[in-house]
Amino acid sequence: MTRFSGVRSPPARHPPDKSIMNICLQSIFFKTVFFKAVADQLEKAGHNVFWTATSLKWRQWLLCRGVSPGRILLLRRDDSAHIDPRTAEHARMIEALEARTGLTVKKIFHMDRVVRQWPWTEAEKYYVYVVQKLNAFFNENAVEVVLGEATLSDEILAALVCQANNIDFYNLCTVRVPGDRFAFFKGYRHAEYERIADDDAAEDYFDRAAELRQRLIDGLKPDYWYWHNKVPRINYSFVARIWTKIREALVEAQTDATVKPLSYHLVRERQYLKPFRWLHLKLMPVFDEPRADESYLLYTLHKQPEASIDVLGADFVNQYELIKGIARQLPHDVMLYVKEHSHCLGDRTRAELMAIKRLPGVRLIDPFADTHTLIKKARAVITVSGTVAFEAGLHGKTAGTFAPMFFNRLSRVHHLRSVDDIGRLLEPRPDAGGLSRDDQRVLADILANSCEGVIGDPLNVPLCMSDDNIDRVAAGCLKLLSALQARKRSGVTR
Repeated sequence: MTRFSGVRSPPARHPPDKSIMNICLQSIFFKTVFFKAVADQLEKAGHNVFWTATSLKWRQWLLCRGVSPGRILLLRRDDSAHIDPRTAEHARMIEALEARTGLTVKKIFHMDRVVRQWPWTEAEKYYVYVVQKLNAFFNENAVEVVLGEATLSDEILAALVCQANNIDFYNLCTVRVPGDRFAFFKGYRHAEYERIADDDAAEDYFDRAAELRQRLIDGLKPDYWYWHNKVPRINYSFVARIWTKIREALVEAQTDATVKPLSYHLVRERQYLKPFRWLHLKLMPVFDEPRADESYLLYTLHKQPEASIDVLGADFVNQYELIKGIARQLPHDVMLYVKEHSHCLGDRTRAELMAIKRLPGVRLIDPFADTHTLIKKARAVITVSGTVAFEAGLHGKTAGTFAPMFFNRLSRVHHLRSVDDIGRLLEPRPDAGGLSRDDQRVLADILANSCEGVIGDPLNVPLCMSDDNIDRVAAGCLKLLSALQARKRSGVTR
């Protein structure tokens, strides 16, 4: 296994049995509980499981459940204070990482909702420390596969270290349509999923693809839409969440780079104001109803901060400026409908929403307006990385995403490099008259290379911890490992 230069590591220890793989899982807040249940199944199948963690609390949780200390890499924020990022060795290490992956650590800095609040000098030390530790840990334990997500800096850096070292990194995430299946997305993006089925397996899913498409036309929404679609209220749960965040900020933020400090909660994010902001919006409404006689493009606002825009759409994080840029590209007789996200009730202030509403040619649409109806009547749909573009493509509507997404394979869902590409979405196109054979094959391929199961954490998605769901997700992971083993036996490289 070729390692990128810049870090000296002990010799790798390879498992003698080629059917056994060394796998590393990421400890990610309460998702650690879910991943541990899956890990237990992988270990029962004979595989070796390792962990990375940023939290002392979750490291201790893993230790109390039988994980050996040597199998956990703890990435402590305070341990990076002594690092000199400008030494020749460290500079070569980061330079090699950036050259091999095409992503700079400065860009990662701006992707991270927590670390980007730090002084750059402190973040630079932490990044060098994390890369050094990850490279050594993966090398020493001959890690072959890393499973997790890519939201915060340590997770994105893990994806890059894997890429640079020819290790498989997978972001486990729902395929969105349907919401109860997940795929193994390669690297930190959701642009490409790992193929875990035979090339002709999609043929077996054609009928299911047609059925799924019809369900979507009839109004199907992803499962997570229902889980997170909650009106903010002041109740016991709300107060308990505030207390938990305060305690974490005071106790854990000094050692854990993924925990938001108290100043972030009080001054920047101010989630404790959500119920009051939503009440303000109800008392002084800002939202419009769609108009039957208007021609429009539909843009759906992203929840923010969120990996869907901060990471996947890192070049388009300022949604106000993006909306303004889109509106400027539209002809005088085409409006831009901007729909607030129903998961963001109270996130944005009335002033922020009014700034969008005042843009020429923009209409601010109620978050409870039916998205499928809006899609059907729109000239085209545009988003950074949202499911709405996937849905639009299945409706036979033209759509565009600013982030490269796996559903860009649909014939009508385009990847847009900038707002200058908006004109492509307005070009006259014949009515698709249903889903084309090629697009049906794309959907069937997604079904064939995804697995049944819900990825989540017990706090927000309790059903993820059911025995049946854990069995399904573990079975999917074992299917992935079998596919990777077969690939390696045949000599196929990444």
